[in-house]
Amino acid sequence: VFVGNKFSEVVPSLNGAFVTIGNGRKIFLPFKECKDVLLANRTYETGEYVPKAGDEIVLQIKGEALKTKLPIGTCSLELKGRYCICKYTGHGLKYSSKLSDEVVCNIKQYMSENTIENRKKYGFTIRTNAGNLEDFSPLILEMNHFIHIFEEIKAIYNHRTAFTCFYRTPPQLIQKIKDFPEHLIEEMVTDMPSVYELCREHFPTHNIRLYKDDLLRLGKLYSLDTHISQILSKKVWLPCGGYLIIEPTEAMIVI
Repeated sequence: VFVGNKFSEVVPSLNGAFVTIGNGRKIFLPFKECKDVLLANRTYETGEYVPKAGDEIVLQIKGEALKTKLPIGTCSLELKGRYCICKYTGHGLKYSSKLSDEVVCNIKQYMSENTIENRKKYGFTIRTNAGNLEDFSPLILEMNHFIHIFEEIKAIYNHRTAFTCFYRTPPQLIQKIKDFPEHLIEEMVTDMPSVYELCREHFPTHNIRLYKDDLLRLGKLYSLDTHISQILSKKVWLPCGGYLIIEPTEAMIVI
């Protein structure tokens, strides 16, 4: 989520600042994430940005709240799609190490034959899923879509008031599914109509099924409760027969 925000408190001892994002909500922004800042209410000289209380910046929420800890923000804007990742800073193309040399060569050839306006202003990483495409036009469409979003944000951010939401990423469920290599997904099954429609909207080419059975719910059919309980257990068994104890405490997680 990209939001116009306002620094409420700069805390050098924590190497970061607390940023208000509206409705009394705050996030924590580490100083190391304050690079190439889009600053709306004042200018600063080229070089390292020094945060000040009252500054209005554009940032992305990169980490969710965890227990008593606030969500984490960053000024290094990034958009993640099914076939590529687009970064606001940087330039050039990178490729997933899982893509074969032949596929990389084919993608480079396709891009040389299809001009992408403003592509060199941003940094792109081509994801593994792009290797499953017979036609690379969906990759080009996704890249153009991300470029359009960044160009629009860049054009309007200093004309908007604080706490303005510029872009909202798809639900986390969709983001997690996009992280899976496409060739590993044979079928998606859900017993929630809303999730079914959401998946159909974002993954029209996948095999998606709505499970309906009043006598046996989907969680019981696949023993999901048991698996979730094992995942969240303090004791984690290892293939060698040993095990780990993972114990969260107030100050740290002890293993």
